[in-house]
Amino acid sequence: MTLLDPEQPARSTPLRVRAVTVVMLIAGLIAAGTLLLKLPFALAPGMTLTWLDALFTAASAATLTGLTVVETASRFSAIGQTIIAFIMQASGLGVMIFAAFLMTPREESETRGRVARLVRAVVASMLLIELAGAVLMYPLWGDGVTAADRIGLSLFHSVSAFCNAGFTLRGDSLVSYRYAPLAHLVVAPLIVLGGLGFPVHADLRRAAAAKLQKRTDASLSRHTRLVLCTTAGLYLCGVAALAAAQLQPYLYERLYGATENRRELPPLTLRDLGTTAADASFMSITSRTAGFNTLPMDQIEPAARFTLMQLMFVGGSPGGTAGGVKTTTVAILFLAVVAVLRGRKTDDAVVRAAAVMFVGFTALIGVTTFLLCLIEPYPFLNLAFEAVSAATNTGLSLREGGYTAMSRCVLIAAMFLGRVGPLVLLTVARA
Repeated sequence: MTLLDPEQPARSTPLRVRAVTVVMLIAGLIAAGTLLLKLPFALAPGMTLTWLDALFTAASAATLTGLTVVETASRFSAIGQTIIAFIMQASGLGVMIFAAFLMTPREESETRGRVARLVRAVVASMLLIELAGAVLMYPLWGDGVTAADRIGLSLFHSVSAFCNAGFTLRGDSLVSYRYAPLAHLVVAPLIVLGGLGFPVHADLRRAAAAKLQKRTDASLSRHTRLVLCTTAGLYLCGVAALAAAQLQPYLYERLYGATENRRELPPLTLRDLGTTAADASFMSITSRTAGFNTLPMDQIEPAARFTLMQLMFVGGSPGGTAGGVKTTTVAILFLAVVAVLRGRKTDDAVVRAAAVMFVGFTALIGVTTFLLCLIEPYPFLNLAFEAVSAATNTGLSLREGGYTAMSRCVLIAAMFLGRVGPLVLLTVARA
């Protein structure tokens, strides 16, 4: 058996080494991105960028977060925007490949040939979905945009959406496209596909092929069923809660009338209801954890902000590009509670792993919120929202002004730990 044998056991790269490799990949992307974004050709004519702002932007892109301290469209040149897109793409690929390897049964990941096939499958799946998204997104940008700019905008936003990164080349995110059907019918599905993860994609394709060939193995895996059911449940609950929260001012006025603190609202029309439903649908998806927004953040009601924080905390699914505590973690803990109440046994190892993930994210958010409250003068809810957004790699923001240098350092640390923490915990659980 030679070193080039495709079926030779891949013994030289144990899980812990691979985990360190992914952590170093993200750290390396941050370092390289910081240096590249500081170069003159990465900036728009007449623009400057401090080292801390370059570090923050690179960290946000490498952790697939989307929080920004400078406007991506105006501050960076086409080359600088391409660098940001490359950082997002490389990080997204690295995260998906590593997570897919972790979730592959040991007997299927012990040979070099199978590892290589897994990597090729992840890369091909990701690039094909992003290319299809870019093609469908091409007409979105309206009149007065050249073909070259349309291609650039489509590719950039397709990568950003599938990677759940939330970077945009529009100063108001996607607010300008609030009433554009393509913003809801293309961007939102890209976010969902990126958040589901490659293992779910592969299982869906396998089940569909088996169904067409009338084989007996057409049923979905338990992981896929758990992910799809949890994702659908969170989406529907999020839509209902966000729509109710946004309509609350109308209900309040109906019950109590206009007050000195609440101006009289115009009559509620069917168009308003449709817009609210569309906004709630998009925000329910993007808050887990893409970071785009079609609704201005200052128009989001307090109850809706709290709902967004909960959805950001959950995030996407294992093996995907989204952050957060993961859908499977929440589902496992919920099912464990139900099992205990019914007096049934639980898989203690699985429940412990989910509990560690849950507690770890809660601690990270708590510490980040505490530090921001020490540094910034803004309301607690806004700072807590910012902490959740950074730690879960979402990118939505309620900030009322710029970040101080200390706040930027705190958020950089939260973004990095929020991205690499789950990978490390998954490695420990698998080892």
